[in-house]
Amino acid sequence: MALIEGRAEKPTRENFEVENKKRFEELKEAGLQNKYYHLFGPNMWDYFRRLAKFANVPYVTPPVIEKIYTHGRQERLKSVSTHKSNIYRIIDDENFVFQYVGKVMCD
Repeated sequence: MALIEGRAEKPTRENFEVENKKRFEELKEAGLQNKYYHLFGPNMWDYFRRLAKFANVPYVTPPVIEKIYTHGRQERLKSVSTHKSNIYRIIDDENFVFQYVGKVMCD
C-alpha cells in the first residue's frame, strides 16, 4: 500500500539483491537451508520493523504482543494438544499474565 499511495519508493534492483543476499546469509548463520527462506522465526519482529520503516509508518506493535507470541510458540512446542486453551491476560504494554489450562482443544 505504501508504494501505491506514494509513501515509499520502489526499491532498486540492487537494493532488492542486497536484501536477498542478507537474508540468505542470515539463514546460513542460523544453520538453515535456503528452502527455509520464507520462515522468519524470531526474526519476524525485525522484519515487521523494517517493513514499517520502508512504508514510512510507525511500528506500533507493543512489546507485550511480541512476548506473548514468543511464549505461545514455546508452549505450542511443549504441548501441541493443549496450547490453544492457554489464557493470556495483558497487564500493560510490557507485561502479561499466563494461565495454563491444559484442556485439549480440537480444531
